[in-house]
Amino acid sequence: MMRSLTLNARLFVILALALAPAVALAVLDAWQKFVLASAIPQAASAAFGLGTDIGMIVLSSLAGLGMLWVAAERWCLRPLKPIQAAAAAIARGNFAPPRPVGPTTPEMEALAHDVFALGAAISVRESALQVSLEQREHMLREIHHRVKNNLQMILSLLNLQADRIRSPRILRLFGDARNRVLALSILHQHLYERSDWSSVDFQAYIADLVDHLSARRRRQDKPAVQCRVEALVMAVGPDTAIPVGLIITEAVSNAFSHAFANTMSPEIRITTELSNGDIVVTIDDNGSGIGEDGTAPGQKQGLGVTLMHGLAAQLGGSIDILRRPEGGTRARLQFRKPRHAIVDRPITLPGALLPAAD
Repeated sequence: MMRSLTLNARLFVILALALAPAVALAVLDAWQKFVLASAIPQAASAAFGLGTDIGMIVLSSLAGLGMLWVAAERWCLRPLKPIQAAAAAIARGNFAPPRPVGPTTPEMEALAHDVFALGAAISVRESALQVSLEQREHMLREIHHRVKNNLQMILSLLNLQADRIRSPRILRLFGDARNRVLALSILHQHLYERSDWSSVDFQAYIADLVDHLSARRRRQDKPAVQCRVEALVMAVGPDTAIPVGLIITEAVSNAFSHAFANTMSPEIRITTELSNGDIVVTIDDNGSGIGEDGTAPGQKQGLGVTLMHGLAAQLGGSIDILRRPEGGTRARLQFRKPRHAIVDRPITLPGALLPAAD
């Protein structure tokens, strides 16, 4: 019957039940006073009556509180517990928690209905967002794949054009352009192959890039070049990978082109490390080194060096191109570690012996 009553009616019933013991005790108290007044002396009757009044007040208060607690637990607290559990389950991601069973009230039923409706609405919206996210990821993966294919087509066109060039200087310039396009193509290939399209494996990207650059500069009648990559296992975004990849491309290409003409055991070593929150990329070779003006012997400062400084500035860092005391050239790039970069320990990748180039 209580389930059919409104909340105000149930509160009135609870109040009546709480006051009923007090009314009954008041009637009993009046009867006791009447009996005592007629049976014992006045002084004793007054003292006994005061004690009886205090006892009646305490008993009536305890009885009322007990009735209130039973009623509140039965019609308020008990129906709220499964609703609270359902809300907690929804907060944890379970949008279809079990519905409460057992005695309840219309208001509690309405509250439970709203909570479950909220969970269902969140579930529908999350499903829609998940579908949208999957479509977006698929689209971006497809974009990276198409960009990589388009860059490969550009490389093929440059190769076809290079076959018709007879000037060594122009052919070398074409080779530099192909290497820059190659660095971008490899980056988009790594973005396409990763489940996380927003970043690339820095170590794998550098190693793959150096391998491709070496393969393009192959000359069987030249001493083999030992290439070693000691790179941080780090996930970085394209905004970082593109400039770093192009800088490494320029440094390695310059070494293959100008450094190893008179070197018996040529070697290129690329290392990356963390230093006070900065990423430091070092490209060393043991070739002929650079002159006092920062260029290779007999060479003028070209587009490559200018490009390296511009890319370092784009990263918010700096690059120094110096002659090594033990011989050869060192290009040292330093820039602030990106906020979202995930860095692990460095891994050394000993490159295969690669034929040197012109």
